[in-house]
Amino acid sequence: MKPLIDFQNKFQRILASIILLSLISFLSSCLKDSREDLSKSPALVGFLFPNPGFYPAQGGYLQSAPLGISSTPQTLVYDSTEAYPAGNDAPLEIELSYTSFPAPYSTAVTVTVGVDDSLVSVINDVAGTDFIMLPAGSYTLPDNGQVTIQPAKAGQYPIAVVSPQVNTSMLDASKNYILPLKITSAPAGITIATNLNEAAMQVILK
Repeated sequence: MKPLIDFQNKFQRILASIILLSLISFLSSCLKDSREDLSKSPALVGFLFPNPGFYPAQGGYLQSAPLGISSTPQTLVYDSTEAYPAGNDAPLEIELSYTSFPAPYSTAVTVTVGVDDSLVSVINDVAGTDFIMLPAGSYTLPDNGQVTIQPAKAGQYPIAVVSPQVNTSMLDASKNYILPLKITSAPAGITIATNLNEAAMQVILK
């Protein structure tokens, strides 16, 4: 009878060891997967908006601060009172965000912003508006749309300003103009956020 008892005790110890080793292996895998997922999270670049209702994909758009009629190009900034009752007029911005620390980019990063007139019909269909594209020659994007984001500072994601210029003397005050923008390229290793890659601004004339 003693050999049977010894065998049972030995079997139980082996089984307990197997269960313990399996549990340790499982927990280690979970920790490893978590770290790997985090390390694979890419740096993201996208427009900054006052709130999600302004995303062009949802038919949203920003309104510019009122512009006077002038042949001198004027910088488009959005009327932030549309988003915040006590807001001040603010520039359109792009943010570079990331999950790895310290900041993965110690040098400046340049992304390209272009004009995407296909957004005009998307916004009109969703929002029920009658916007038209700004006429050719009435707007420019400085540096051919290249926007340079300076290196990150401790505890902050780096932000750059997008500064479209508009010659309002070429516009008809009876029409509703809009400038639709899209982030078109970013350096290798940086992902363009697909839910933050578009921005559109209605040009408001005084």
